[in-house]
Amino acid sequence: MRSAVVIGAAVALVVVGYVGARLLEPRVPAPPQAPAAAAATASIANVMVIADGALPGGIARGNRVFEAALTAFEAQLRTAGFTVHDGRAVSVTNPALDNEKRADTEVLQLARRQQTRLDAVIVFSLLTPIDSTMQAQNAAIRGAARMFRADGRSIGTAEWTSPMRWSLPYACDRTCLIDTVAVEAATVVSAMSERVVAALR
Repeated sequence: MRSAVVIGAAVALVVVGYVGARLLEPRVPAPPQAPAAAAATASIANVMVIADGALPGGIARGNRVFEAALTAFEAQLRTAGFTVHDGRAVSVTNPALDNEKRADTEVLQLARRQQTRLDAVIVFSLLTPIDSTMQAQNAAIRGAARMFRADGRSIGTAEWTSPMRWSLPYACDRTCLIDTVAVEAATVVSAMSERVVAALR
């Protein structure tokens, strides 16, 4: 009986010592939790498209080919499920934006002032890159978009150039050149829209 009591006491001492040692072990802090991925890739639903006609080789705002392409681009974004706010109001308020180069930060600021419920701003351009030779100007048509979150973070860029090329005499002025390449404008906008939608999602 006495030996059993001694054994029991010894076992109790071992258990107490083990528990005490565990309590005295230094606590290793848990690694910090990474921010939720959803916060970094917040859903984009409300977008504004602002036209930029001031890039080198860009077709100016107000040109009928440019306006038709811009309208088609906005329509394809709506078809993809985005709410598209009219960026033309930004240019109405600030006429100098029409065909004068402005910093993207300034464009974003003006867009947010015009419409507070924005997730992203898309700066849309339609260009006619030209490779000139002694005999002719070899023209093409390209769509380009710069995409930003409303807080200014870049989402990326998208562009698409028609594989078609036109060799035009120098007698074909700027209006003639734009009217010639315009036959591919719808194809360019459609292809570029797919890239923009993929980037926004």
